[in-house]
Amino acid sequence: MRAVFLNEFKSGDDIAEITGDSAHHLVKVVRIKPEEKILVLNGLGDHFECDVQSVSKKSVTVQILAQKKLEKKHNIDLALCPPKKDATADILKYSVELAINKVFPIESQYSQLKIENNERTFRLIESAMIQSNNPYLLEIEESRNFENLDELFKDYDFIYYFSSHSNIKQCEKLENKHSILIIIGPEAGLSYEEEEFLLTHKKVNVVHFDSWILRSQTAVCSAVGYVFGLMQSV
Repeated sequence: MRAVFLNEFKSGDDIAEITGDSAHHLVKVVRIKPEEKILVLNGLGDHFECDVQSVSKKSVTVQILAQKKLEKKHNIDLALCPPKKDATADILKYSVELAINKVFPIESQYSQLKIENNERTFRLIESAMIQSNNPYLLEIEESRNFENLDELFKDYDFIYYFSSHSNIKQCEKLENKHSILIIIGPEAGLSYEEEEFLLTHKKVNVVHFDSWILRSQTAVCSAVGYVFGLMQSV
């Protein structure tokens, strides 16, 4: 079933009219037809199965056949020192697919990019939501630097920093209810002072994979997989 993202879509109505850019996309790009079924996601966890009733040049009318609220799978956020533009775009898409809730851009000495909350970023996230059927909109928070990470860390039960060389494994059994923050440094690595801050912080668990240097995209996917493994061990 084709999915579409409509942040203005709300529960409670049997019939809904889709207008604006969303209707234009369905009519001109998707070429939607009456009696087709579509899945509507609004970024708030709602999941609407709809039947297309009518199509005009500027609007699409749908009947809501079924709706449900999906719970978040887990509570994992990502603190990322952004790499180059294309790599960061991949990470945002993978974050949606992996059901990460928030991305915190971290300004480090060797960060290569600032993530802007602009139209391009939104379109990347929207496309990944549609592809993965994730009903929750990925949130991009404001950039932070290492000087104020302590304030961020207070909000989490467990914090994992994935280091390219330090090998201090501290593994716990995790549950879906735990709030978890994953930290991924830049591809050029952190400065000595930045890494020392994380290695010595009492709330930070440091993990090193027995591999060669990973690209940021690979590191994010591997790190989330590692955390998933700790959840499955409960």
